[in-house]
Parts: sequence; C-alpha cells; structure tokens
Amino acid sequence: MTKLTPDKLLSSNKITFKDIKVNAYSRSIEDELVRYGKDTLIDVYYDMLVIREFENMLKLSRENGLLDYRFSYPAHLSIGQEAIAVGEALALEKEDVTFGTHRSHGELIAKSLRVIRLSSDNELDDILSSYPTPTYSSIKNKLINSSKDNAIDFILYGAYSEIFARKTGLQKGIGGSMHLHFVPFGAYPNNGIVGGSAPLALGSALYDRINGKNNVTVANLGDGALNCGAVYESIAFATMHQFSELWAEKRGLPLLFVVSDNLYARGGNTKLETGSFDNPARLGASFTTNQMNAESVNGLNPFAVADAVRRHRQNIIDGKGASLINCTTYRFSEHSIGDNANRDKDEIASWRALDPIETYPKMLLEKGIVTSEELEDIRNEVTERVLVAYSLAIDENISPSVDLGAEKDYIEQYTFNNGSLSPTDALVELKESPLYKELINKSSDTFTIRDAISLGIMEGYTQYPSFVAYGEDVRGWQSKNSAFYDFDKYIPREKLFNTPIAESAIVGAEVGYAMRGGNVIAELLYADFLTRASDEIINQSAKWQTLSGGMITLPMTLRLPIGRSYGGQHSQDLSGLIARVNGLKTYYPATPSDMLAVMRSAISSTDPTIIFEPKEFYSFTESCALRPQESYKVENSSIKKVGSKQTIVTIGPALYEALAVKEVGDMEIISLVSLAPIDYEPIINSVKKTGKLIIMGESSFSCGIMSDICAYLQKACFGYLKAPIEILSTQSTIVPPNGAESGYYNLKEQLLALLK
Repeated sequence: MTKLTPDKLLSSNKITFKDIKVNAYSRSIEDELVRYGKDTLIDVYYDMLVIREFENMLKLSRENGLLDYRFSYPAHLSIGQEAIAVGEALALEKEDVTFGTHRSHGELIAKSLRVIRLSSDNELDDILSSYPTPTYSSIKNKLINSSKDNAIDFILYGAYSEIFARKTGLQKGIGGSMHLHFVPFGAYPNNGIVGGSAPLALGSALYDRINGKNNVTVANLGDGALNCGAVYESIAFATMHQFSELWAEKRGLPLLFVVSDNLYARGGNTKLETGSFDNPARLGASFTTNQMNAESVNGLNPFAVADAVRRHRQNIIDGKGASLINCTTYRFSEHSIGDNANRDKDEIASWRALDPIETYPKMLLEKGIVTSEELEDIRNEVTERVLVAYSLAIDENISPSVDLGAEKDYIEQYTFNNGSLSPTDALVELKESPLYKELINKSSDTFTIRDAISLGIMEGYTQYPSFVAYGEDVRGWQSKNSAFYDFDKYIPREKLFNTPIAESAIVGAEVGYAMRGGNVIAELLYADFLTRASDEIINQSAKWQTLSGGMITLPMTLRLPIGRSYGGQHSQDLSGLIARVNGLKTYYPATPSDMLAVMRSAISSTDPTIIFEPKEFYSFTESCALRPQESYKVENSSIKKVGSKQTIVTIGPALYEALAVKEVGDMEIISLVSLAPIDYEPIINSVKKTGKLIIMGESSFSCGIMSDICAYLQKACFGYLKAPIEILSTQSTIVPPNGAESGYYNLKEQLLALLK
C-alpha cells in the first residue's frame, strides 16, 4: 500500500474506470452439456420447477385455498427469479454459505438441493436424524425412497411447515416465511429486513477469513436493498485495504454480493422511479480499484449466473477479495401475496415470453437433450412431490400448530440459552506479556474499571481460539482511556483490527461471526451511536436465537461507553432503550469488580450481550464497602452497602452519587448490575426490611428504565412499602454541553433533599 504522502495524493492525475461487463455470457447449451452433462442440465430444470411449484402452491393457498386449507400469513414470493437461485447454487460447494432476502424460499431450496446432490447417503441420513426439530420424526415413516429423495422431501415439508407456523417446521414454527434457513446445508438465515443479510454475511466471511477456512459466503440482495445504508457499510467494511495489505496473510475477504435485480423494490420501479442507476453493477466502481470485479448477467439464464458465480468464487478463493454480481431478472409476483401489482400489461407480457420455466425445457427438447415424455414425467413428479409436502404440512395430526395458549413458554424458552463456552488454550503467550502481568497483579486500590475491561478481553484471547475484537480506533489508539491501550504490541491484526465508521456493519458482522460459531466482542465509540446500528441490535442480535427455535447461538458482546462528558449527542444514557429489547442480556456495571465479572461472563456466554460502560468513571477503583466474591461471579443486583431504613437502587454510576451521601446513614444501596434480566429478589428482600425504596439513574425519566422497575416493584412490594416509591433522574431534555452540566447531574442533591 502506498504511503500517504502529498507528492502522491496531490499530483495531477485522473481516476479511470474499466468497463463493466453486461450480459457477456456467450456459451451455448451444447457447451454447458459438455461442462455439466445431461443429468445436471435436467437437474437445473427440476430445481427451478420445484421452486416455482412450491411458491405457486403458496399463492394458490392464500388466494383460493388448497386442500381445504387457506394460508393467511405474510409471504414474499420470488416467482420469476428461480434461475438466479439455481444458477448460484450450481456454482457453489457444500461448504459455502448463503444468506438470503425476505423472499428467499428459492435460495433455501436451491442451495439445499445442491448440497443434497453433493452429499453421501450416510451424511444426509445423519443430518436429517440429528436435526433438533420434530421435522424428520413426524414424516420418517412416510419417507420410503432413497436418502437423497428423502432429504428433498424433508426440506420441502420442513419449509412449508415453518411457513404455516407448525412445530414441525425447520425453525419449530417460530421463524416463518421470511426467516427460513437450514444451517446443515449452508443455507443461513433469510432476513425480514431489506438489506439485513449484508452485514451478517460480512461477519460470516470474517469468520472464514480469520479462522483459516477456504470457502465463500454469498450475500443475496434485492435491487431495492441497494438503497439501504447497512449494505453500503457492509461493502465498505468488506473491501478494506487492510485485509490484503496489512494482515499477515494478504488476502481479500471471501464475500460475494449477488443482486437479484428484479426491477421492483416493493412496488416502486428501481429503474424509472426509486433508483439512481441503470445497472447495480455500477456499484462496484464506487469502492475498489478493481471495481469489485463487478459484472451484470442475464438472471433468466441459470448457466449465465452459474458461470459468473463460479468465476467470482475462484477469484475470491484466490484472495482477490469481495466481489459483486448483478443478475437482471423480473419478478412476476407482487411484493407480498395479496398485494396488487400495478404494472404495465405489455411489460409483464414481454418478460413472460422469456420465463425460464417455459423457455428452458423447450430448449432442452429442441436440442434433443430430453424427450417430451421425460419433461412430462419431471413435471408430474415435481407437482406430486410438492403437493405431498404441502398436504403433510397442513395436517394437524402430523404437523401440529404452534399454540401459545396451550404452551405459553413455547417461544420464551428460546430467548436465552444461558450456555457457556468451554475455555481452552488460545493465545497463551499473552499471559507472559508485561501488560497482562501488570493487570493481573494490580491491587484492588489501583485496579480500575478500564483495567477490568482490558483484563476481561485479554482473558478472552487466551481462552477462546476464535475470539476476535474490533471497532473504530481500537488498534494503535494510544489513549489511556482506551481498553485496548498497548494491545497492538501483542495481538495480531487479524484478532484486533480497526473498522470503518460503520456501526451497522460493525454490529451486524458480530451477528454473522457468532452465528458461524465464532466468539466476538465489538466496540462502538459512544453508546449514543447505537442508534446507527439499531436494526442490527434490535432485529438481528436480539432475535435470531428465538427465530431459529434455539438452534442458533450468538456468543457476541457489544461494548458501549456511555454517559456524561461530551455533550448532547455523545453523553446521553440510552441504556433503558436497550434494556427493553427482548433477547439481549444487558449490563451496566459501575465498579471494577463488577465490570470484570460481567466481562468474563459475557465473553464466555453463548447469548448476545450488551455492556454499558460508564466512560467518565474508567479511572475509578473499587470504593464500595461490599464487593463480590474473589471469583468475580456476577451479582445481577449487588448490595454495596447494608442498611435497614432505606433501600436505594442505583443504575450505573448513580451508585457513586448514593455512596457520596454521608449525612444520612443506614441506607441499603443496591447496584443494578444487570438491566436485563433483572434480579428483583435482593431488592424485594431489602424493601421487606426497610419499607422504603428510591430508584436512581443518570438517564432522563422519560428515557430510562426506572419507571419500569418501579411498576414491577410497586406490585411485588405493595404489602411492605411504608411510602410511595421515588424515582430520581436527570431532566427530560437533551444532555447539556460541557461546562453547562451543573444542576443536570444532581442526583446526590436530589437524594439528600428527599432523605431530609
């Protein structure tokens, strides 16, 4: 990489672009017959037809009912796009991974059928019988064909069952149509958020790159997703120079973006109305000198797609970095079943004439590759196979519906798995570094909150081989407030690296990395910036364990420095927003011992964890009368001072405001280390003793979680309270700038006034 010198960067020059190929594929069907053989050419038709029939039956069931069952839930069809899904899968290997869109029935089916053909009978039998849902056991006695045929029936039945919210679904009926996946075949989650798969696929590619795998991740996107910030952030992250210039093994990231350019994003035409370019392949020129090797192909031709994917895959395996293919196609179906597609009839007819479901078999027939009888047999077999899968999925005796009235905890049981990773030796040489020895040997009166964060991360490196940390300016940023101060001297760049200012990609990549089996911790520069990654926190991190029926675990930790010291957009306490999100373990430790306990717990946990860190208090040492055990076990509600006349519950650094009140004695002070889930038992027991309760935190009343806690305890402690519960908070305004904070953070004064 050239040095950043002015003579290079300020010299007279111009930016040039190479041509981007559009529809350059020129191989004949005879060429493909030689390449693949007759059986594969027939398989391509078979697979496209399976996808079409699968979705046609969904559409028929929704619109008119089918076999006395009427499907009534949301589903987004990809009718017209089958050639892309099948062509892409044809060029991938078993180990390759795909992430899909919200209309990815076809991508799931195509990838699954490809893997089934590449797998042995024993492999397939093991996968089906060990898959932790009742999908296989419910139809096992009806599977009487070969292992490969049984696996196809399993996927079709499991997908229908999932779409129909049956316990026998691939995700136990919890995920539904938009979240279908089957990890054993490399078909990772489809995503209900437009563009949501891009950062997850980024994390998957990171996992493979960091852990020495030799496969490719495909991020499937629609043309409408190219208006989403998370997609651009993911491409910017994926094409960073450091992968090929600074990391020890100089190779690009193994990630392929495939765009299904079906001309319509929801109902808006992306060429004439809601888009800004004629061809999404132009996007590649915006990022890398080699323009991401971007090209555009005819998405109605499965072999044009397969040819491009195969070439790009090889480039990626060779280390040439992230790549982009645009596949021009046409979606015949409306956005969602039941919508009214307001399009020009002549436009639709012109594309119908090119429908590969019709044109491809005619070509096979004309070239003498198949007979009309063979084609008829294929159509009959596919129709019967898909109809049988549908009929089994709607049968309540075979496929019982999810009934939350009868099983109220059916979904809740998958929110957290409460598992822990098993530690093993990783970067053991780190334990001999001066930095590690300094931290581990510090006394409690010199061991700070920042030290606790640093030590916790170091221990992660020494105990978990796949552990990685990243964020903005985490490497080489020599600020004493940085938890990674001097880490760059001991940690290889692949394990600790800087990211772009791309919060959506930072958090989304965590999800994808963890989803693949890695252990990851990321940092956002300020907690305020969590709003830039709100989808990745709320819709991705928090939901995939549940949406997968508990089969996906997410050992990921997100660090969020929070609180005062830097004005209105960098100092607000948004912990209450995240604590209210179901599916996230959320902590706000305020002392070094609690912070270290939380760090150790989070890094070993298989649940997604958010840690808020009181950044103004990084230099604080232990100052509480009571401390957790030396084992640093997390006490979710940690008693810091014992008393009998008043219970004070503090959130974050409000603990120090309460401890500073010396004028009034006999207070019992409880630091709420965990905001989700909350351990109420110590608080209730304290109120039984004191009869009075004050809850205090640095967030505003309208934004904090204090009112939620109050509502719960008002009921739980009603018989013991001698007075109403009081809440102490900051004003419901923006945080004032530095120098104007006097009177805003006045919790100590409020507490004194209340107690007097």
